[in-house]
Amino acid sequence: DGIERAKALLRQGIQLDGVFFETQPLYEVQISSLELPSKLYQGEMYDIYVTVDSTHNTSGILRLYANRQLISEQQVQLQKGENRFIFKDTADEGGIKTYEADIQVMEDESLQNNRMAAYVDVKGKPTIALVEGEEGEARELNKILEAAGIEVKMFTPFSLPSSLEELRKYHGLVLCDVAAEDLR
Repeated sequence: DGIERAKALLRQGIQLDGVFFETQPLYEVQISSLELPSKLYQGEMYDIYVTVDSTHNTSGILRLYANRQLISEQQVQLQKGENRFIFKDTADEGGIKTYEADIQVMEDESLQNNRMAAYVDVKGKPTIALVEGEEGEARELNKILEAAGIEVKMFTPFSLPSSLEELRKYHGLVLCDVAAEDLR
């Protein structure tokens, strides 16, 4: 804190003169954050949040790119302060997916802060181990999970892998009418 330091120096007999410079630009717009989920699976729908800060009310064009392909372009109205925009996308394939957001406005003193990039690692489709106590008991649940884009591997209590290493291959384990004594 410059004022407190100047007072401390004055108490020691040292006079300090200062000049205040306006550091807040008059017309400035910047992308301050581009938020993605931390973990995604193939086929999952998700939101992308773009935060734009502005020192004045203005309008502009906000663009969002995925893997360098334009996926959305919107005319936006910016209010002085923080402005938050939401985009939707689907993790259609596995691997690293890179996003870039950029904003273009007429009145802006620095263009270097009008672009931001982020990435997310999209895992392959989630796989669930579905264990049914009697044959056919999990048929409807299996249909629901597959309709949601989840791969399902069916087991009986006796065919379910017993080692933790084998079970770690699955993102979840669902027991459908399985007696505790049937599990080994």
